[in-house]
Amino acid sequence: MLKKVKALVGSKWSATARCWYVPDKPVYRELFSIAAKVDLYEQADIAPVNQPAYTQYVAQLKLKAYSHNTYTPIPASLRHT
Repeated sequence: MLKKVKALVGSKWSATARCWYVPDKPVYRELFSIAAKVDLYEQADIAPVNQPAYTQYVAQLKLKAYSHNTYTPIPASLRHT
């Protein structure tokens, strides 16, 4: 298995952590049986009428390099009613 990991494109050995790192790509996630990343933005519980405004808002925050936590949707259980 070690030879296979070494042969992967982008794999790196970390002497401090004493482990191998590979890029976070869908191909490697499938190879190592790791679940795909879930983008909370795509699962946002936002009315269809508000989706374009929300998409524009997220794009603006990404452009300004805001943290992902800034534009992650608030779970329904934490929203004020």
